[in-house]
Formats: sequence, C-alpha cells, structure tokens
Amino acid sequence: MRRQTVAAIAAVSVIAFSQIAAAADLPRKAPSAPPPPAAVYNWTGLYLGINGGYGWGPTNGDWFALRGGNFDINGGLFGAQIGFNYQLPGSPLVLGVEADWDWANIKGSNSATPFGIAITHNAKISDLATVRGRVGYAWDRVLLYGTGGWAWTHKASVDFTCPAGGCIPLSGADSQSLSGYTVGGGVEYGITPNLSAKAEYLYAHLNSTNFFTGIGCTGTCNVGANINVVRLGLNWRFSRLP
Repeated sequence: MRRQTVAAIAAVSVIAFSQIAAAADLPRKAPSAPPPPAAVYNWTGLYLGINGGYGWGPTNGDWFALRGGNFDINGGLFGAQIGFNYQLPGSPLVLGVEADWDWANIKGSNSATPFGIAITHNAKISDLATVRGRVGYAWDRVLLYGTGGWAWTHKASVDFTCPAGGCIPLSGADSQSLSGYTVGGGVEYGITPNLSAKAEYLYAHLNSTNFFTGIGCTGTCNVGANINVVRLGLNWRFSRLP
C-alpha cells in the first residue's frame, strides 16, 4: 500500500512539473507601450489677422477747456493686424511684435456758452494705428500677454459753429495727425495649430497738437485724446519655425 502511495505522488509530481515547464515555454505578451506625450502648442510664427471693437475716452487740450471743457468721444473700430511671435525653446515665455491699423468712428460733441455765446463743438478720430512689442506667458494653448508701444491717428478732426454775430468766423473745421503711446494686455487662445482668437484692451494717449492755425489760433487751440479700446480678433499663423 505504501509503495502504491509513493508511486501515485511521484506520478502527480511529474505531471505538475511538466505542465509548469510547458507554461514557461509559452511566449509572453509584451507590455503595451505608453501613449505618446501630448503635443505642446507652439506660438512661434508669423501671423495675419482681423479685429473689431469699441473705443471711448475724453478729449484733452486747452481748446475745449476754454470753451466748455473737454468731453467724451466714443464709437466702433475695425481693422487688421500683422505680427510675429517667438516662443523660447522649452519655455512658456513668448516674445513678439505687432502692428495694426483700424478704421474708426470715435466721435462726440458738446455745446457750451462761454462769454454768453452758444458754441457747438464736434471731434472725431477716423482711424487708429499702433506698433507694439508683446511679452507673454503660455499655458499650452492659452497665451496671456502685455503690450506697449506707439499709437497714431492719421485724421483727428474738430469743428465748431456759433450763431451769426456771436463770433468770427461763424464756423470752422480742421484735421490733424496725432501720435502718442499705447499700453495694454490681452489673452489669446489657440483654436488649431494655425488659428487663434484673442481679446485685448489698449489705452492710447494721443498727444494734443495745434488746430485752426489757419485762422490765427496757436496758443489755445491744442486738441488730443485719451482712448480706451477693447477688441476681439482672429489670427492666422501661416509661417512657423521648427
């Protein structure tokens, strides 16, 4: 009986070891490869875009101050921009430069009675251009940036009218170019590798200059403006560096 038991145990052991050996010879499944890392958005490249928004702010200078005080002007603007971004390799820092030009209809009027004479003034900014540097910080597709540089309007116009006999001349109109500085900031989001959308705020200080020099006004005819601009835009990046 003891011999039969020992023989049975030996037979079971042989079968078990043979199965283990057979299992060891089976091909093992290779571990699955890790997923590739997500591509990081690259802001480097030359871009072209469009924008539109709204501008508002007060006039400045001594012309209106002597004739009822400076007043608010406001209105829409629409235009285009071109620029270039360079994102430092391996860094979220983005440096850039941008130039834009907008058609504008930023205007306003007031009526005053200095010295008992009723006078109506109108002022209008017909366009606005800027050339600015940009410094930004990127979180992948989101770029937060500050900006600053030069601002200019080709045509700022002023006119006035007063009743017959109240002043000489009865009316006058003039237009001049104004220039100054601009500062601001914004946020831009990369919709696709080439298309991005932005929201931006700019403050433009346009220095006052002399108007109505043709009618002999020099010392008290300075007019300028301080304009706040909010606008939305789209940029298409059509040139990218590796």
